[in-house]
Amino acid sequence: MSRPPAGVVLAGGASARMGAAKAAIPWGDGTLLSRAVHALGPAVGRVVVVRAPGQELPPLPAGVEVTEDARPGRGPLEGLAAGLGVLGPGEDAFVLAVDMPFAGPELAAVVLAALVPGADAAVPRAGGRPQPLAAAYRAGVAAAARALLDGGRARMTDLLGAISVEWVDAARLPGGAAALANVNTPEELAAARQAMREYATTSPAATPPGGTIASASVPVRDVTAWAP
Repeated sequence: MSRPPAGVVLAGGASARMGAAKAAIPWGDGTLLSRAVHALGPAVGRVVVVRAPGQELPPLPAGVEVTEDARPGRGPLEGLAAGLGVLGPGEDAFVLAVDMPFAGPELAAVVLAALVPGADAAVPRAGGRPQPLAAAYRAGVAAAARALLDGGRARMTDLLGAISVEWVDAARLPGGAAALANVNTPEELAAARQAMREYATTSPAATPPGGTIASASVPVRDVTAWAP
């Protein structure tokens, strides 16, 4: 019997534009980190949180595993390598950045289901832009990510070009492209909170734990463009 997929939350990063560590930013009754962990819970088995070396994290539910980037300051590919590196052989995972407050378990389930035999990853694409920080990966991708990093290549585009990717159009996702929005500045955070308040007002009984909504005034960016 195959094991259930894992959930990996990338919680590190300098958060320079936000001015505060994103993982600890209040969201609802908890933090962005606790929201991400609870959002993945219904779609996965174990949950692994990846932090920067020495980073303090807000309280986490019992059973959540924590690992660290091997080397700081090398962007999301380093976090991806660390998170996938704790998986067992043949294990799959849905990887989610901590700053994507509208991604929920339904989105994770759809993307994980798209991880077909022969594919190393299933990656959403919105407006032609890959969204590899809300994507499903095989455990073996950790080796490819580490090899790129060791060779001085830290862009997510380098990884996507080195593995077999099954692309998932955003139109197939619950909430569409809006579910892939992330928050990088205080202004974007305020807009995201307002969007959630509006959703809760119009559909109070249906507000999902993951916060997936049909629209949000928060941009969906090309997160593959990071470079050291």
